[in-house]
Amino acid sequence: MIDYQRSRNITYLLDIQTQVWKYSLKGLIRHRPRGRWRLRRWSPLQTKRLELPKNIREALRRFLGNVKKVLGPETRIYLFGSFVRGDWLVDSDIDLVVVSPGLRGVPWHERYPLLRRMMPPDIPTDILAYTPEEFEEVRRRSVIIMDAESYWVELTEETLT
Repeated sequence: MIDYQRSRNITYLLDIQTQVWKYSLKGLIRHRPRGRWRLRRWSPLQTKRLELPKNIREALRRFLGNVKKVLGPETRIYLFGSFVRGDWLVDSDIDLVVVSPGLRGVPWHERYPLLRRMMPPDIPTDILAYTPEEFEEVRRRSVIIMDAESYWVELTEETLT
């Protein structure tokens, strides 16, 4: 006799393997270092233009200019979170990572206020600020940064036009 329950389970597993194979060929699934399969999110880096509300785009453009003036042109700013994924709401905050050698002499507790003053006060913002050395360490340890790294966008004049 055929065990129908077992037969259904085997068919189900074969279907899953086929789907994983098809998606991996299209580049939509990638293998994570910890052994989990994960669907890739659509990357805005492929479109090069972020679909942002006008006030957010202008605030980010001004923020980018101010940060580059104060901390130096080698500063890198990454946008992640709902505005990059495209699932933002009216009251969503802007999530930013700022990496700059200009932060080397600035204590942790003074970094956020320094950067927050460069953003309009009516726009909710989360800013994570690191020196390049700290950032390399955080990239290995922080789950938030590891997740954000899979879809974030580096802010430049080109991405904000």
